Amino acid sequence: MKLLLQYGVVTALVAALSAPVVAGEPTKKNRDWPPEGTRILDRIVAVVNTEPVTYFELMLKAAPFEARLRSQGAPDLKKALLTLRAQVLDSLINDILIRGEARKMRLEVTQEQIDAHLLQIKNANSWDDDELLEAVKQIGFESLADYRRNVKRELLKQQAIGYRVRSRVKVSEDEVTKQLDEQLKGEGGGVEERRAAHIMLKIPEFASDKDIEAVVAKLKELRKIATSGQTTFEELARKHSQDTNAASGGDLGWLTRGDTDPDFEKMVWSTPKDQVSTPVRTDFGFHLVKVTGIRKKNTLTDEKRASMKRQIRYRLRQKEAARLLEIWMEELRQNVFIEVKDAPLKPLVKSLKGQKRSAEPGKRK
Repeated sequence: MKLLLQYGVVTALVAALSAPVVAGEPTKKNRDWPPEGTRILDRIVAVVNTEPVTYFELMLKAAPFEARLRSQGAPDLKKALLTLRAQVLDSLINDILIRGEARKMRLEVTQEQIDAHLLQIKNANSWDDDELLEAVKQIGFESLADYRRNVKRELLKQQAIGYRVRSRVKVSEDEVTKQLDEQLKGEGGGVEERRAAHIMLKIPEFASDKDIEAVVAKLKELRKIATSGQTTFEELARKHSQDTNAASGGDLGWLTRGDTDPDFEKMVWSTPKDQVSTPVRTDFGFHLVKVTGIRKKNTLTDEKRASMKRQIRYRLRQKEAARLLEIWMEELRQNVFIEVKDAPLKPLVKSLKGQKRSAEPGKRK
């Protein structure tokens, strides 16, 4: 399944380096926030200089992450949700700071760039203008003009991060080679490969708790059928998997570490041969995994060695970008007024800890 092949999960901070517009991408599925049929009385939860962050903004951005958290069954859900909302609020505060720097650098986003982004979205989803407008409204934007303003803000943020962070990221080839040698040494000089098959069920980006529970329940039932011997895993994959390789029984071929999503990889390498895993979630959906073969490849081709080095190089660049971005954020926080008005969130918000002072906006030096 080629859609699974990637170099690792990008952190929330670094995602902005490569994604065109991460926050607020339209989807035609119903969102979790606000609940259907409700009327929201908005309030301000934080102020950055004179720019407010509203409760509606916070909950709209937190909704998909909260749905995932609820599906994972956190032992103290109330505490976990509070921590998550603080992290999302931090992200919103950072967005304001970065956009402020973009204005200082006199960066601009043209109408042509916004048009190109909207065209990319329409082409990716095979939507016409009316379908795009419908999707935009379903994620909380009142109009296409409202969404265009959001795209402009996000593209400005991308440009600023590109200038201040991405352009400064450097990775030592000596470090890449060193990590590759350590990885090969840890595997006895060879590379362990595992052959796996999977059944994937997709979930919408803003799936509700009920949607997620239904998907997980279906996979658990399929696992029960597969392990009881009523039919084969491969036949179940052909019938139920929503991935493009369903016709081949969900076969993914031979995999090495670093080939797939980290959560998926962890399940592949922890599942015994010929056993079926419990459901595992990735950005693509929920999966059942069956390991069908394990082997050690003692000879490493030049092509495979180059591929492994690319994966390591990518991970190192992401790690360095995250480090540089956090340093920049800490510098920006020291020179602004940030006030969190929501008492439960206040002690958890990282942005406040990076400030040297918290004077009123009009009293700053």
